[in-house]
Amino acid sequence: MLFRSSAAKTKTSRATSGQVFLFPGPEGWEAWSLEGAQARCVGPAPIPKKLRPPPGAVLCLPSRAFFSVPIWVPVVEETPARDLAALALERKGLLGANPDSAVWSMEPIRTQAVPVNGQEEPALRQLDASAILGTPFEENWIVEEASRYEISGRVLPPPTSGSSALLRRELGRWVVDLYSSGKWLHCQPLLEKDLGPNMAVELGALLAQLEAEGVLEELQMLAVRDNDPPPEATEFLARLSFPSRV
Repeated sequence: MLFRSSAAKTKTSRATSGQVFLFPGPEGWEAWSLEGAQARCVGPAPIPKKLRPPPGAVLCLPSRAFFSVPIWVPVVEETPARDLAALALERKGLLGANPDSAVWSMEPIRTQAVPVNGQEEPALRQLDASAILGTPFEENWIVEEASRYEISGRVLPPPTSGSSALLRRELGRWVVDLYSSGKWLHCQPLLEKDLGPNMAVELGALLAQLEAEGVLEELQMLAVRDNDPPPEATEFLARLSFPSRV
């Protein structure tokens, strides 16, 4: 599904009042807000501070600020799921030298029963969507007025289906967000810069890997969001091995 933005962009240097979201847009940072039923976009700007956001703004972090790791953890009544997930991530060597502060965000997605050898009752495991800070925020991203920092894909409206993907441009590169039953599951920047046959192969390989790991159930829809839909989008979607349409 290819969406065309109907919100007007402006070169105004001051973001509007009220709830404002600072997004890493296709060409630079943008400030998005709602005025009644009308969406308004200010930007783009090279850094969030240039948009002069009002107090209470939400700074949505780009994918380069964190590692997104969906992970299965056992369900143990005596141990919090977050502790089990952090332990599993540490075993994979993903938490670095400061594991207590590395796990920045974690959300349960779904629970699944799995058979256990020698036991009549199956064990339970839980799929968690976790975000691990790879490096500190860039100094010029920090906005003192921000009420919170959030992953871009978690505040975007997900496509309306069970397992879905959203492809968007973020500061000059394509990023895919994956959702499960309306919950943000995973975010990954793509190596290919253009919608073409190579990106179709790359995206297909990523989805196949996640399906093999049991992380992603059968994908039901891909949404491509861009203010100016590229002319090659239709041909790109036709190359994919899962349902898609313009």
